Amino acid sequence: MNRAMRAIYGVGEFNEYKVVNGQFEKKSVVGRPRKVEDAEAWLQGYLESGKKRAREVLAAGRQAGFSIKTLQRAKNKIQATSIRENDPRFPLHGLWWWSLSPDEGKEL
Repeated sequence: MNRAMRAIYGVGEFNEYKVVNGQFEKKSVVGRPRKVEDAEAWLQGYLESGKKRAREVLAAGRQAGFSIKTLQRAKNKIQATSIRENDPRFPLHGLWWWSLSPDEGKEL
């Protein structure tokens, strides 16, 4: 069975594609948009009290059941900002903070 036949019949690694008008199209992923929406709501609530260290946000998000990539997608959708604060003890390694307001980064 060749690649085109596998794609048409949904066999093996090609079952995420479908044929529409003779063209291959990737099937939509049903669960992903809901995960991002849930992560957006969680992240909005988590960051509303002010800026938080990125490491802390990602750890809490993982505890809540979200992947790091889902949290990053949610951060982009709610337009949260990433701010790097330099640590004088470690000039090459700054601390990253996430915040809902871009104004919070100006005080650093």
